[in-house]
Amino acid sequence: PFVMVFKLAGVNWAAALINFVVLTAAASSLNSMLYSSGRHLYQLARETPALDRFRLNRLSRTNVPQNAIFTSAGFMVLAAILSVIPWISDSFTVITSSSSGVYIAIYALTMLAHMRYRKSQDFMADGFLMPAYKVLNPLTIAFFGFIYLSLFLQESTFIGAVGSTLWILIMGTICQIVTRKNEFR
Repeated sequence: PFVMVFKLAGVNWAAALINFVVLTAAASSLNSMLYSSGRHLYQLARETPALDRFRLNRLSRTNVPQNAIFTSAGFMVLAAILSVIPWISDSFTVITSSSSGVYIAIYALTMLAHMRYRKSQDFMADGFLMPAYKVLNPLTIAFFGFIYLSLFLQESTFIGAVGSTLWILIMGTICQIVTRKNEFR
């Protein structure tokens, strides 16, 4: 809108300046995301022996986790490619709805883990205790379920919801297999 206002006012240099500022901010954001996702992926690979085969836990000669950064960049390229697939009308909505589905599942699992922890022998009643957890945890999980199911109700978020469901099922299965493998060692 600002660019259009300046163009209509005949101040073309201001419109160009605003475009420059917006593009610089976007590039800075992309750079920051690439840096942080590369470092996070590197740290995850260091803590997860199953990821050794991907060599994401290696540093370059200059101590840069370049394999993890290149992998993160590859996923960013996939996001850009997603925007040109004809049957996907809004790639941003697909990405946000699929990540929302995964986040919702993570928070629901956190609530389940909290309930199990409170009932376990390992529970220590120190620090802040969630009030009325026997009621609030199930209520929160039900709310998360409602939000997750609502992703399937809109055409724009349906593909992302299906994608997040597949991701959760596939990753959950892989985690179960790896956990069982490690139990038998």
